[in-house]
Amino acid sequence: MDFNLKITKIEARDLPDLWFQAIFNILDNGRRFTIDRGSYAGQTRLEYDYFIGHVKFPDNDPLIPEMPPTCDISRPVEEAYIYGGPGYERSYLEYLMTGEKAPGESYKYGEKLTKALRSIL
Repeated sequence: MDFNLKITKIEARDLPDLWFQAIFNILDNGRRFTIDRGSYAGQTRLEYDYFIGHVKFPDNDPLIPEMPPTCDISRPVEEAYIYGGPGYERSYLEYLMTGEKAPGESYKYGEKLTKALRSIL
């Protein structure tokens, strides 16, 4: 087992700034690996061993970064995915912040969060 994790820390002005810095940093400092199973088997990815992002002004708009066309990098996610909209039954924020599961779901990110909040309140 390798316990020599490389910690990458990025300080950013807002979320779009963090996204840009993380993308450009991982191109130089990311660890390359090949996916060995699943629907993406054989594809190569870059990853950080351990990533810390400090956002100084997280409430600045926009929440989702606009990618300059010259970067040839797509947006990390569609706005409708975050806030809800055409093509999405519910928003990611609803999925993240609530513990209510839909039929067929075995786990939601919001389960632990809402359980912790109920124990405090």
